[in-house]
Amino acid sequence: MKKGVLAILICSVLLNIVLAAGYLREKNSERKYEELFYYNARSAGEHFLDYSQNGKNEEFAYAVSDVNIMRQMIFVLDATKDADYIKTHFSELYGQLILHPEKLQLHSSALAAICELLQEDYANQAAAHKIAELLNQMNNE
Repeated sequence: MKKGVLAILICSVLLNIVLAAGYLREKNSERKYEELFYYNARSAGEHFLDYSQNGKNEEFAYAVSDVNIMRQMIFVLDATKDADYIKTHFSELYGQLILHPEKLQLHSSALAAICELLQEDYANQAAAHKIAELLNQMNNE
């Protein structure tokens, strides 16, 4: 079961990287990067909520793929806005989603709430604090 989820996660991440790279090559404006980030924040939030309601691993895998694109966009957008705090926490969150999805699956509602905060501002400081709290809580479990 874990190998199947991991395979789905890896395939989804690779597909999203290819799609994001193609999108970034065609659209070379900061606004388009922000739109891509916000679109994936909405999508990830929906997938995390769907996972919390029905427990389908595919929903969680899709959400992780969306989070990966968001993480990449933060690095692209960081040149225009001081977002080091969110970049650090977000990278750590993504790493935990890949390395320990079973731990974070228990917190899918909290992940959806974080995505909701990020739908309006990719450098949302409240989201960074919620990510840090979630990671601390997960590490203490």
